Amino acid sequence: MYKYDPEYLKFLVKQFAIDTKYFPLASRKTHHADTVVDVRGVRFGGGGHFATIAGPCGLENRHDTLETAKALEKLGADVFRGFIWKGRTCPTKFQGVGARGIAWLKDVKEQTGLRVNTEIISIEHFELVKRTSDMVQIGARSMQNYELLKAVGRSRIPVLLKNSPGSGLDELLCAAEYILRGGNRNVILCLRGTKPLTGSGSRFTLDMCAFSILKHLTHLPVIGDPSHPADHSAIVPSVAMGIAACGADGLLIEVHGNPKHALTDRKQLLDYTQFAQTMEFIRGILRVTGRSADLYGTQ
Repeated sequence: MYKYDPEYLKFLVKQFAIDTKYFPLASRKTHHADTVVDVRGVRFGGGGHFATIAGPCGLENRHDTLETAKALEKLGADVFRGFIWKGRTCPTKFQGVGARGIAWLKDVKEQTGLRVNTEIISIEHFELVKRTSDMVQIGARSMQNYELLKAVGRSRIPVLLKNSPGSGLDELLCAAEYILRGGNRNVILCLRGTKPLTGSGSRFTLDMCAFSILKHLTHLPVIGDPSHPADHSAIVPSVAMGIAACGADGLLIEVHGNPKHALTDRKQLLDYTQFAQTMEFIRGILRVTGRSADLYGTQ
């Protein structure tokens, strides 16, 4: 679906005053071929596979963590979204289970075939999970936490980097550059939208053009988050299908065994049936667009 067009890159640089000299390692201009990030056998990038990261907004207890992981594995997920720290706007809301959840992540790895993705908010968090997680996530609020970016850059662990609500694509790529400059080439970008216009009805505005534009600007894999911009399970599947149709390399999606009783983000969580239906819809889109309908990255 995607084909690098150097003339379009020149147009982007000129039209939008994007200076690629600030992110040379992330730029398509200096690295034409797609980067493929391997997360213990699940490949992100290169156009051959569509990888899916799925799980609850935040882990709540050991039993539900393992039960959810087992269910998602059967439904076609590749990587488990296992968040034990939660950066929340309101300090009185659930902040995550903390370090005690690391043992639960080990259970998921030992008892399922899923890889594990964990969001980290500080360098101390990274030191705690780097031997347990197969991927670490730098969330939207931490995109410009430069010391954290440098710390993961000194490792070789795959890093999922999300855009902050007010950032441009060039700012996202500059954040990725911090990681790449440390020697870590295993960077995956995730678009989750920006602050919406008043009355738009969405929590964040996810620009579908941004996926193709970002693919021209960078060689790094690009995935999408449909849960946060949608803010309601009724439209998450539609947004997820749009992400797949736009040529993204994968999906980060929130799924819970019982959304009505979840401690965070209840409205936007899919239940298992909704997730299974969404995966079927995405398989259909991948077939139509000539991509592999096999969602499992190791096949």
